[in-house]
Amino acid sequence: TMSGKFGRVLPLLRKVPGYTGVRIHPGNDQDDTDGCLLPGLHKGQDVVTESRAAFALLDELIESALEIGEVWIEIEGVPE
Repeated sequence: TMSGKFGRVLPLLRKVPGYTGVRIHPGNDQDDTDGCLLPGLHKGQDVVTESRAAFALLDELIESALEIGEVWIEIEGVPE
């Protein structure tokens, strides 16, 4: 859906317990997110890198899957 904050279409995660507006978008650290998922090709202590490249790959996968039907993402192993 269209993100007002980013001014572009971004994946929106639905049915996230206790949250609304959770998206997947490029970013590198906690300053770049308010609970959204930040993809990265590499990870370090509290940081991901090459996020734009990772997002481009993920976006391509999502777009391809949308041609077939709905896209579902399951998040596992989330710390409480």
